[in-house]
Amino acid sequence: MESSGSDNVEPGLGFPGEFGLHELLDDEALRLLGDCAKALGFEVAIVDRHGTQLLGAALGKAPAVPICFGAAELGRLTLGPLPKKSKSHTAALTTQMSVLVDGLVRQGAMRIVANRELTAKNLRLKQVVDRLEQADSAKSKFFATVSHELRTPLTSVIGYSEMLLEGLAGQLNPEQLDYVRTVMEKGDQLLRIINGILDISRMEAGQMQFERVPFDLDEVVEVALATVAPHARRKQIALSKSVAKDLPTAIGDRDRTRQVLLNLLNNAVKFTPESGSVVVAVAAGVKCVRIDVRDSGIGIAPEFHQRIFEPFFQVDNSSTREYGGTGLGLNIVKRFVEAQGGTVGIESEVGKGATFFFTLPVAPTGLLP
Repeated sequence: MESSGSDNVEPGLGFPGEFGLHELLDDEALRLLGDCAKALGFEVAIVDRHGTQLLGAALGKAPAVPICFGAAELGRLTLGPLPKKSKSHTAALTTQMSVLVDGLVRQGAMRIVANRELTAKNLRLKQVVDRLEQADSAKSKFFATVSHELRTPLTSVIGYSEMLLEGLAGQLNPEQLDYVRTVMEKGDQLLRIINGILDISRMEAGQMQFERVPFDLDEVVEVALATVAPHARRKQIALSKSVAKDLPTAIGDRDRTRQVLLNLLNNAVKFTPESGSVVVAVAAGVKCVRIDVRDSGIGIAPEFHQRIFEPFFQVDNSSTREYGGTGLGLNIVKRFVEAQGGTVGIESEVGKGATFFFTLPVAPTGLLP
């Protein structure tokens, strides 16, 4: 009988002797061979080159066919008892079975090689991911360290500017007061940027904790509006709020929620032209409280709505852009809100202002005072 297999081995399948028959013919392949033999009316047995029975039972002196991979014999295929047919019919059955075994052996070899290649690629990918994670961790540590070192002297600059404005070092003339106010304003702006970088670094490192307690949203809105009021007055922007009656109590982190509102309000004032308006609206949603910050500013095109919350993203990222900022504010908003179990979103068109909104869960009745 002719051997099952061929001397022509496809490139990339390894050396013929590298594979064992038990690797090439898996359980599914052996089950298929058994089913085919049964359908054709004979039994089949397969042993590997070490004499291990892989399929069926020993069939004595029944005809055997070598199972080869390239020039290497991997085992033997035994058929019997054959139906009492002509020799040509028996030879045809044997050939069919040999061809099937040969195909399954080659398929098994390709499967093994593919698995090895996939394993190698996964290993390389894991190594790349590990290096990226190490680089990202180093970046976060660098940002946190530098930001901390910058914040300490900057706090002193802002503090001394406040003392100068209060006249603790003597009265200043109007021009000097303007200079000191500018120093203090720019210092506050830089401090917000540094705090934003620190917040993101802490969150990425898993070092930021969020409270989960009921709190008064109306009070948080009042504090946030009072904080941005001086900046809004300089641009003659009208600030207002609209809080629904019988509002359910929200649950979350009061300080982080105030920071979310401040980030949204600062953005609204920054992108709203002089004599515009900014409104904070609070209303009940479905098992949540929704807070809207609406402005009459320049608006944002719909194609940017999904990306606007990505870190460092700027709608206008040109070097000559009119509005400054790092692109961290809205990313911090998204991180802080989602960490409290809420959602964020935007409704806006170019030239028609923007509404940034976020939701917070409603406090369970058992947690209310």
